[in-house]
Amino acid sequence: METYTLPTTISFTRPEPLIKLLSIEKPQFILDWSKVARIDMAGLAILCCMYDHWGERKIKVISANIPAQFENYPVIKKFMTPPHLVTPELFDFQQSCKKLSGISNQIPMFFMEQLHSTCPIIKIKAELSFTCNLLLSELMQNSRDHSSGERYYAFFEVNGLNIYLGVLDMGVTVPAKLEQKYNFSNNIEAIEMALKEGITTRRQRAGGKGLFYLKEEIKACKGSLTFISRDAQIKMFTGAKTIQRRKLQTPLRGTWIFVTVPLLSK
Repeated sequence: METYTLPTTISFTRPEPLIKLLSIEKPQFILDWSKVARIDMAGLAILCCMYDHWGERKIKVISANIPAQFENYPVIKKFMTPPHLVTPELFDFQQSCKKLSGISNQIPMFFMEQLHSTCPIIKIKAELSFTCNLLLSELMQNSRDHSSGERYYAFFEVNGLNIYLGVLDMGVTVPAKLEQKYNFSNNIEAIEMALKEGITTRRQRAGGKGLFYLKEEIKACKGSLTFISRDAQIKMFTGAKTIQRRKLQTPLRGTWIFVTVPLLSK
């Protein structure tokens, strides 16, 4: 049986090794956790997507060498559980200033309110909290509109001087939805198109405010955006007014969007 090794850091900062693991098509394999030293909330959301993806395909995953400090995370507990035949499942995890929710066919109305109950030390300004709630709502609505998936994962984390939030799904990609209405030469162009005003993934109804609004709010906060769908990755650093475009070697069968907002931006 073949063995595949997880990277040292499981986070949105280095997604490509994790996306490559999602391309495994073998009916069973060993997943080696021995090198893992850090997992943030974005990384936990990615692990949920991986668990979901393999479960949908009835792939038998045998986990080995899981470090003790990560054993209490719900999704990792499932990776540890015999008989190792993963099945799709929703996960929910919350501790001080961190929250991860698996969501099915709905948009939770009180995501930030629930987080505030566990985050008494760090005071997020009311205006910034409102903005983060709007960003998460737009991301969740976008996932429902384009992905046609049964589940998606939303996360939020305060760490150091930044707020990290995002929504991930393993459904229909944004380029796949857009190509039903628009013409573009590659998937990077499709993602950039999706962030423009007036562009929508809906086939009939008008729309197009969601992702454009998201981009404008991130600009106002001097934050950053990482957008991955199919083989396209775009990173926008609005404070520095720079954009990085990258074609991934392994396509993502879904859409992952990560946002970073400075804690003192508003």
